[in-house]
Amino acid sequence: MTDRPNFALSPSEIAHRLDMVHRVHGIKLAEEYFNSVPNDAKTCQVYGALLSAYVQQKSVEEAEAIMQKMRVMGFATSSFPYNMLITLYSQIGEND
Repeated sequence: MTDRPNFALSPSEIAHRLDMVHRVHGIKLAEEYFNSVPNDAKTCQVYGALLSAYVQQKSVEEAEAIMQKMRVMGFATSSFPYNMLITLYSQIGEND
C-alpha cells in the first residue's frame, strides 16, 4: 500500500511500521526507515517508536540522544519517553 503514490501513512502508522521493521529486520533497517520518513511526519509517536527500539536493544547512547532530541523538539511532554529511559536503566542495572 505504501508503494501507491496517493496513499500517505499517518504518523501513528509510521510509528507502527517502524516498530515492525525493528522487530523483523533489526535496528539498522529501522534507523534507515526512520531516516527515510519526511521531517513533517516525524511526530512524537515516530520518535517514541525509535526510542522504544533503542530501549529494546539496550542502546543507551542512542536512546539518550533520541530523548535529548525529543526534549529539544518539545516531544518529551508525556511520561512515555521518561518511562522508557527508566526501563532501559533498570534493564542494564543503572539504578542511579
